[in-house]
Amino acid sequence: MTRNDRVAAFQMRLDGKSWVQIGAALGYEPDSVAADLKRILNRGPRRPHIIYPAIADYITARCGGSVYRFAIICGLRPGGVYDPLAGRCPMPKKLEEAICAATGMTREEAFRT
Repeated sequence: MTRNDRVAAFQMRLDGKSWVQIGAALGYEPDSVAADLKRILNRGPRRPHIIYPAIADYITARCGGSVYRFAIICGLRPGGVYDPLAGRCPMPKKLEEAICAATGMTREEAFRT
């Protein structure tokens, strides 16, 4: 199913439609629609690929696994946080300070690997 199909299926299900009605409307077998939506609902929060466990835990627990949302909360430009958090480039001091201020963690807590 495409993302748009899933959204439509969720909306139809919330509107009280049966799996058979949803499948017929979207052109899928009812069992496959039900299985696909149940699989999506049973996923937990995403765990981002971050080399700092305390920050990864914070992002998972408070930002639903979204590094983008975490960057916004920290007052940072989202594009500038992915590589340093993943360990693909050095962590800038300014980024380090912003993360510590936003999370309330010390440098030692936040950046322990």
